[in-house]
Amino acid sequence: MKLMHWQAAPGLLAALMLSGWPAEAQIPQVFSLHTPISGQPSQLLPGSGSPPSGSGPGFDAIAELQPGSTITPPDPNVAIGTVVAATGEQYLVESVNKGLRAFRTNGAPASSYTPFAHPVNGFFSKPLVSIFDPRLVFDPYTQRFVLIALERDKPNGTGFIHIAVSESADPLGAWHVFKTGVPTASAWHPDYPSLAVDRQAVYIGANLFIGDPAPTDPPDALLYRAIAKSTLFSPTNPQITTMIDVVETTPSPQYHWAMRAAQPYGLPLNAPAVGLFLGSFRRENDPLHTAVFQKLRAVKMRNPLDFNAVSLTGVDVPVPAYSEPSQDGPQKCAGQTLDVSSGQIQNAVWRKGDLYAAHTVPVAGVNTVRWYQIRTGPPDAPVAWSQLVQDGEIRGDLTSQHTYLPAVGVDGQGSLVIAYAQSSANDPVSFRIAARAACDAHSTTQYRSIVKVVDQCYLESTQAAPPYRWGDYWGVAVDPASPPLLWAVGEYVKAGTQWGTWIVPIVITPDCPACACSR
Repeated sequence: MKLMHWQAAPGLLAALMLSGWPAEAQIPQVFSLHTPISGQPSQLLPGSGSPPSGSGPGFDAIAELQPGSTITPPDPNVAIGTVVAATGEQYLVESVNKGLRAFRTNGAPASSYTPFAHPVNGFFSKPLVSIFDPRLVFDPYTQRFVLIALERDKPNGTGFIHIAVSESADPLGAWHVFKTGVPTASAWHPDYPSLAVDRQAVYIGANLFIGDPAPTDPPDALLYRAIAKSTLFSPTNPQITTMIDVVETTPSPQYHWAMRAAQPYGLPLNAPAVGLFLGSFRRENDPLHTAVFQKLRAVKMRNPLDFNAVSLTGVDVPVPAYSEPSQDGPQKCAGQTLDVSSGQIQNAVWRKGDLYAAHTVPVAGVNTVRWYQIRTGPPDAPVAWSQLVQDGEIRGDLTSQHTYLPAVGVDGQGSLVIAYAQSSANDPVSFRIAARAACDAHSTTQYRSIVKVVDQCYLESTQAAPPYRWGDYWGVAVDPASPPLLWAVGEYVKAGTQWGTWIVPIVITPDCPACACSR
């Protein structure tokens, strides 16, 4: 191994070249933290409210009308903790593009809306900077909420990843926040992150860009990050002391991107630390999205907390052909279309040796949700074992109905839940759920439900002309106090120019013979 002599200023990273990467890819670089980063105290703003009135499942959550939450799109995520022993309460936390808020399971607000950045009450930052693209999980192994969000420093051509960790399953208690850089030798800034935790590490994936890219430009590199939980979650002196970044230069002209860190569930006590990431493919200079692919990219980050032993191994998993979405999502009002985002994987869940994920693909000219179940084997299995078990598509009742922006969750019985949007030229955009039990017929989603719809068109207030931003991603969370229960968050039209978010509980009760499952 050859040491690259970067300047080692406090808090910056030193780099090492990795050998043994597949010949078709650029050799990644590995960066290790030199100076520990201490956590700063933070907390949600106090506040409470009554359970919402009204019919239907779920409840109204953060909306664009909330002061300080006007950024579009909202990028909502949700996580739910275990029951807090001292109070008997169980809390949900929702994050959006400018802040977060806690709720009780009956929908009553448990805190005030807390902005990420504010001169007085900023959760991450007291200086008023733009902090965006949040990702949120509840760590089932340590009973803590973990939140990340990004900051871009345009004047200096770089960016930061903010990290927050609650001290317990009570989000109303103390949190610790950390501001981490990204490798700065090439002036990268991160975008579109993902987040996962196993028993030993926190994993973050992100695209890295240089300068101001166009929406169709490829990332200049991909970031795979691992942070040791042992000191990050210290009850007395929380610090980041071990943080390993592996940076992979984006191959050209065909490239995988937006690598989603897969959230693992049900890991045994002796499970090794292994990060699993999944991404889709794109092609450069393909503005009409005509390129067709028949593979996804799976990557395992092994020995992720050892600077000298960390490695990436990747494999292309064959899947049915797909391309990126080539048209926007229609709405009931003619010409007022919605941006369905790119065809990247939105999130990934890893349970009992299987990886679940979904994205938006065009089928016969209509945007369509496609989901995958990929057999990977246990964490220490070679990534080359990865193979497709089944895939399926979620289509509307009519061929003109578009489905898009899927987020997946998997309960303890292997039931798959997908939150997604649906619209057409005759239908307003709606928040919907599709689900399948593990024993359902191959490649089918037996359960379908409309969660929230308002008969209005969305006309984004901050953008003069369509397509209007919708999404970019939603979230589904497993309830650790009741593993058959999941909670999903999605977006709906609160008013003509304002978005709202809605949180809904979902339980799949399959009638499955013990031996009749897709595994």
